[in-house]
Amino acid sequence: MKHIISLEKNTSNRLFDPSSDGGVFLRTDNVEHRILKDLWEKSNALFWTVNMINFDKDSIKNIPENAQRMFKLNNGYQSLMDSGVVGLYNHLALLTSSNEVALSYQQIAFMESIHATSYSDGLLQMFDSEATEIIDVVYTDPVVKTRLSSEIDYSDQLIAEPNQRNTALAIAATYLLESIKFPFSFFVTFSINKAYSNCINGFAQLISRIATDELEIHVPTNKYILKKLIKEGAISITEIEEMALEIQFQEKSWNRYLQEDGPIPGYNIAIGDAFIEYFTNKTLRDLGSSIEPIKPNDTIQWFNHIRNPDNKQVSQQEMKSSQYQKGVIKDDLYLFDKENK
Repeated sequence: MKHIISLEKNTSNRLFDPSSDGGVFLRTDNVEHRILKDLWEKSNALFWTVNMINFDKDSIKNIPENAQRMFKLNNGYQSLMDSGVVGLYNHLALLTSSNEVALSYQQIAFMESIHATSYSDGLLQMFDSEATEIIDVVYTDPVVKTRLSSEIDYSDQLIAEPNQRNTALAIAATYLLESIKFPFSFFVTFSINKAYSNCINGFAQLISRIATDELEIHVPTNKYILKKLIKEGAISITEIEEMALEIQFQEKSWNRYLQEDGPIPGYNIAIGDAFIEYFTNKTLRDLGSSIEPIKPNDTIQWFNHIRNPDNKQVSQQEMKSSQYQKGVIKDDLYLFDKENK
């Protein structure tokens, strides 16, 4: 039986041990997984809040209808998926036998709740009562439902039978979601903003913050944990490669669905496919796959530049007042790969 609070000291060396008593003691002494503690501290330093960005000047009413459709589908999907991973991360925090994993996943769950509510808050500011219809697309659009299916299936499987194998599959699915699907969604929003004279500059600012959390905190956290689970034999790199190739196929189908009514300047089917292939390749190589690398093209380089909040000059009226200080931490995450060897 698992306990919420346990008075038995955990002695397991596995990240997820079905035989452990549960009730992880959240503490920062006697650290076993230094990279996870460093990422947790970095996440605290990057902390931001809902309502921090002003969307009052954002509008898509004067851009072509195909671009409007892309924006609505893309961000309706993102709102639900960020909501869904909140519950998954909180569930994983209860299953782990590592206090660093528990701390990391609880922090990520909290930030994902900020992401999800920020999407809906931005849509509400832009569309007022129409925002509900846009967000509810996840219940009505069959292609959006298909794009959601794999993560939902793995999560349901984990809840039904919370063993190490199902845990590894759920984490792998989440890692692929955040390192392949999410970057492509971010790219679509950035592309719309660029193509139509910064028409959704507030939303682009929001996406850059969310992308930083996802690609600088969440993805490296799950990369480290998955590498450990691969070493423990809970899942193989071959299985993850197969999952990733299936997601790549799904994303290319999504790419075509978004452009069903035509492309926009700077984003067509070929550009979208190349973007998806690059991030699939990078995601797998980061886990240790032996597949040949794909070099970043100009689109990837632009994306990596635009998603970095430090590269943007934001006028004061675009930001809402917030009472918090951004922490300062050492940029020592290059030690990640050394620790994981």
